[in-house]
Amino acid sequence: VVVPLSLHVTGAPDIAVSETLLDYGSQFVGARITKILVVSNKGTDGLTVSGVSSSHPDYTVDVASFTLAPTASQNVVVTFSPASVQPISATLTITSDDFDEGTVTVALQGAGVAPPIIAVTPTSLSEDLATGETATHTVTISNAGGSDLSFGIGFDETPPADSAFVDIREANGKSQPAKPARSAGSALIRKGEHVTRSYPPMTMTSGGPDAGGYRWRDNN
Repeated sequence: VVVPLSLHVTGAPDIAVSETLLDYGSQFVGARITKILVVSNKGTDGLTVSGVSSSHPDYTVDVASFTLAPTASQNVVVTFSPASVQPISATLTITSDDFDEGTVTVALQGAGVAPPIIAVTPTSLSEDLATGETATHTVTISNAGGSDLSFGIGFDETPPADSAFVDIREANGKSQPAKPARSAGSALIRKGEHVTRSYPPMTMTSGGPDAGGYRWRDNN
């Protein structure tokens, strides 16, 4: 006797995550650090993720639910923003319709540390010197925060915004060209520098007097 049989196979979703632990290390209080968790569907039917949540408010996610076709994946951005100075551990819980793994958890760990706080005294320096004179001032840099402060010191050599492109000084009744202040509000041109900047055309043949009483005149 031959008995005919029919076989029906139903597909099933199968959830997978790229990490079981997200470690953020030590971060300054108030900072925002992100990591990406990849959630995949390794099954043969659509996967519905109905919930993605963290057990601690310092860890947040950018998506709460989504669906995945077979072999598809979803990036979940998990952000750590410590609000206090202490170790902070939590659990990320992902709920889905995977029949044998309805709930998947990912461990979250990090720590909040106090940031450095810079203070500079005084906040400005001013000195009027004749040619060849020097002056010395002391600037105090302090750290009122709870972590090491790293800093660097540089100087802005930008000339005053009212400096002229060219001025002509009157000396003994004759016009003498002075050293040109080459830019107004731009960095100084250094020796050997390849200059690519451009300047607006001069539409006047003369001008002045400036604040120092000088006038200029075009040689054309």
